[in-house]
This record gives sequence, C-alpha cells and structure tokens, in this order.
Amino acid sequence: MNKTDALIIGAGPTGLFTAHQLKLIGLNCEIIDNLDKIGGQCIELYPDKPIYDIHAVPECTGEELTNNLINQLKPFDVKFHLSERVEEVKKENDNWLVKTNKGNTFLTPNVIIAGGVGSFEPRKFSPKECEKFEDKSLFYSIKDKKIFKGKKLTKISPNKTVEGLLGGAGLVLIFISTIYFFGFISINLALASLISLPFAFIGDYFESQLKRDKSIKDSGSLIPGHGGIWDRLDSHIAVVPIFILFTHLMI
Repeated sequence: MNKTDALIIGAGPTGLFTAHQLKLIGLNCEIIDNLDKIGGQCIELYPDKPIYDIHAVPECTGEELTNNLINQLKPFDVKFHLSERVEEVKKENDNWLVKTNKGNTFLTPNVIIAGGVGSFEPRKFSPKECEKFEDKSLFYSIKDKKIFKGKKLTKISPNKTVEGLLGGAGLVLIFISTIYFFGFISINLALASLISLPFAFIGDYFESQLKRDKSIKDSGSLIPGHGGIWDRLDSHIAVVPIFILFTHLMI
C-alpha cells in the first residue's frame, strides 16, 4: 500500500502545478494518470496548438507548457503512476482508500481530482482488423504533425506524396516541351496536353477512392498486387476524353 500526504488524479497542467504547490509547503504527493505520458489534454490533443489563456504567458503550445511544468517539478521528488486508472475511492476513517486498475492501493488524507473532463481513452473501431493499421494510417490522436509532411489526400491514398505529384507533373512538362521544341506537335496539341494533365491525377485518385470504398487492394484479377488493370489505366481513362475535347476545340 502506498501512503502519501496527497494523491493527485490527473497529470495535466493543473495536476502538475498542484504537485509543485504541495511540495513547496512540504507535503508529499503522487500523481496518477490514465495516459502513458505527462501533460494530459494539452499533450494528447494539441501539443503544438498555441494557448493564450495562461497567466503571464502571452502564448505557448501545449507541449511547451507541459515541458515548463515538468522542469518546474525537477527539484522535487514526485512519483508518477502513468497508464493507470482510478477505479475506486472510498472513505476509511480519516483517510481515503484509492484503488487502481493495476491493483495498486493508496491511503491518503487528501485526494485532489485534476482530471478535467475525465480520463482520455480513444473510442477505437470495434473490428479487430483495424489494429494492424494503428499508428500507420489510422490515428486516434496526433502527437506529431510532421509524420504527415509531404502527404496529399492521405485518406484516399496514404502512400502518395506531394513530391511524387510534382515529380510526375515535371516529367510530363519536360516531355511535352521537348517534343514541341523539335516540332513533333503543334502549339495547340501542346496546350491541349497541358490542360489535360491535372485530369491524370484526378483519375488516379478517383480510382483509389473507389477501391478504398470497397475495401479492396486490386481493382481486378489482372496484374494482382499492383492495384489491378484499372490501376494502370485510371489516368488514361480520365485524360483521353479531355484531351480529345480540347484538341477538337483548338484545331
């Protein structure tokens, strides 16, 4: 059994500052939090979002606020119990008996609830198949937005990047410019090709969205493992009608 002067439920900013104040007046305390990290809502939901309502601090992020509070506690010995949830609190003479989901018990005269709206637990999808996508393409919270840097239309096709889009467009532009420069096509055909270019990417993403809606990897039995035959033709199917239309209008 753990005995302490005060037990703080919640390791968010309020809980951390409470621990600091208790230590200043010479009281021992321990902190319990359901999350696996210190910081509570600030660090779990918006670590890099600006916060403007902290006394004497014009602006800071959730992560900066958490780190400052942790640094403020460094001179003191505060014990944290993370990934642990309080399940029972009952009065026992002049003390409170607190039990957690891990079987730990605490006896303390003071229980300070600094849990805000309660413990943070993601409402996960019920199918077990979803577990293999967690922290890859399925996220219940965003700790670092940098993991999405360079991604485009992530919900439709997670492996496509802005770099890939620009690279593909650049190669097409070089090809069209080259064949026009050497006189293989007219200026009208070159313009029609350039106008049709965005529809290649639209066709690609449209076909990806259809497969995602049907929860299938391949669009057909031909060329399995590479998206199927339609994955090879999606851009052409979208571009050809547009190219023919603009060619007819220009020539």
